[in-house]
Amino acid sequence: MGIFKNIRCFLLLLFLPTNKSQTNNCNIPNFDEIRQERENTCANVSYSFNIMDGSHYSGKFKVLFEVCEESQMALLCTFIWKKQSNELTTVNWSPENETTCFGKHRAISDSSFTFEIRIALLVKRAFSLLKISITDNEEKFTTLRLIRLEVMYPPKVTNLTIDGLEVNGSYTIQEGHEVTIACYFHQGNPPATFHMVVKTGQELRYTRDYGNITHLFFASCRDDWPVVVCKGEGSEYNQSVLILVKCPPQFVDNGTKTINPSERDTITFRVKAHTAVADMCVLTPMSSEDDIVKEVNCTLHGTPPDLVLSLHLGEKATSMEGKWILLLRNEKGSAKKTLSILKAYSKWILTGWRKYHVGALFNFIYFKAS
Repeated sequence: MGIFKNIRCFLLLLFLPTNKSQTNNCNIPNFDEIRQERENTCANVSYSFNIMDGSHYSGKFKVLFEVCEESQMALLCTFIWKKQSNELTTVNWSPENETTCFGKHRAISDSSFTFEIRIALLVKRAFSLLKISITDNEEKFTTLRLIRLEVMYPPKVTNLTIDGLEVNGSYTIQEGHEVTIACYFHQGNPPATFHMVVKTGQELRYTRDYGNITHLFFASCRDDWPVVVCKGEGSEYNQSVLILVKCPPQFVDNGTKTINPSERDTITFRVKAHTAVADMCVLTPMSSEDDIVKEVNCTLHGTPPDLVLSLHLGEKATSMEGKWILLLRNEKGSAKKTLSILKAYSKWILTGWRKYHVGALFNFIYFKAS
């Protein structure tokens, strides 16, 4: 009994033997019980019966405990009784960490014995039937108990592909191309419904088939580049992919950017791009007829497509009053942004000017009060 102290679930079934024919496969239409068990948990079966002296099995018998796994019967435990030796021997045919077999007997009178067998097994997804049967001659078996097992397990996304290639994280597509996003999954038991949505929660149009759903995505530079999520209700594992489109960089904010170089040396812009690599960053004046090009120091940082462009003007800005065109280029093309650079004042002049006005205001208040 001690070996069952740590088994959390236990069900004791007490039945007298019934006369049912032995079946060598899993195609059994009738059951004594239907039981639901979760995958990778402990299932416990106990069976007790009495044998009178002089009855059919009083001299010897063998009790078999079998499980149907992937449509094949597998023997897990054998319990052997011989009256001559007054012993009930237990044989475990499976690994001890997966199945525990235990049997005991005792005399309830001078002419009768009671037998109890107990089995604890690790539930696998492929299990569908538990069977206890008895024989005394290895030829004719009588079924004592049939349990149909419904194994419960959670749904799970197994694979996410684009045009047949497994994806994870992000995937970059050429503009104008159409790709097939496919999600493969185990529906679980009970079966769950799977959906393909964008990260904001909007459901995509998709085609459903057994074990997978597919969505056609057309790559456009002007559209939002979504995070496509494949998920199931109650799924233990979902998958997602960020779609990037190979396009010229795009400045997110419209309109002219006004810059006061006296206040800061670095100016930032929000940029949408599939890569953080910038091939060129230059400024050209709007009013000049000459082809004046000023190379400037700029860097892109962040995670595509949401990037930040940092423009470092430094001392150059003091002589750049007026309107300029900022040109940012990557491997696919360029984007333009209009800048309006104000006249630069030194920080010392601005500080002195503010001090002067504060002082003048103080003197004015003092004079009126007098």
